[in-house]
Amino acid sequence: MRSRSFLSALCFTGSLLLLTGCDNDNRPLGPFARFASFSILAEVTNVGTGADANGFVLTIEPSGTSERVGAGELLRVDQSKGGTWTVTLSDVAGNCAIVGDATRSITVRDRDRNTLARRADFTVDCG
Repeated sequence: MRSRSFLSALCFTGSLLLLTGCDNDNRPLGPFARFASFSILAEVTNVGTGADANGFVLTIEPSGTSERVGAGELLRVDQSKGGTWTVTLSDVAGNCAIVGDATRSITVRDRDRNTLARRADFTVDCG
């Protein structure tokens, strides 16, 4: 009976060691590690019957990323440290209106980096 308990404990410990470990800089790996980076995801959804022919511009600061996207396209920007980012939607056609604010703020503290992504989504009515 004791050998079965010992083997169970050994198996459990071995499983944990397989799930975790350290990289070359002795940072933990596995499910208990913080991610080295996370992503900011931004998407524009059109709820109207019209369209914005040349798409929209999404800008993420302070990274300086600025991309033109169409409705339904996802912009992904990888970040390596916590901080506050501002995502701004611009270059909206005259037949379209932004529903809500044109700017979203995303704050990620270093201790919150065990989240893979944060979203900043916008809705545009091109009616």
